[in-house]
Amino acid sequence: MQIADVEGIGAAHASRLAAADIATDSDLLRAGATRADRLGLASRTGIGELVLRGWVNHIDLAQLEGVGPGYASLLLAAGVDCCAELARRDAEHLTATMIDLVATRATMRRAPDRSEIARWIEMAGERAAAVEQ
Repeated sequence: MQIADVEGIGAAHASRLAAADIATDSDLLRAGATRADRLGLASRTGIGELVLRGWVNHIDLAQLEGVGPGYASLLLAAGVDCCAELARRDAEHLTATMIDLVATRATMRRAPDRSEIARWIEMAGERAAAVEQ
């Protein structure tokens, strides 16, 4: 995915990131995996480390099989902001929360079912250390 298409980045930030050779979501995920990496990127782009961490975490969640950008945003609304947090969640509770969010926000056609969320939790556990918080 092009970096400007990542939720919250937009054209202005994308041009700053492009100047630091960040063109895609995968580029940002690789370049911002550790706090030291993000601090370096922050100094090169003028974008705060916490903002960069939020984008990196969103991308990391979105790249879990079956999640994508839409469900990653819904997970964020459910209080799940990174794979490490998702790995700690209970599938039953998170399913109920996601169903409520889909019903009230109408941003997704359907809520993921419990088995999908359980699979996301499992995959997140395998990736939880990929991005340093």
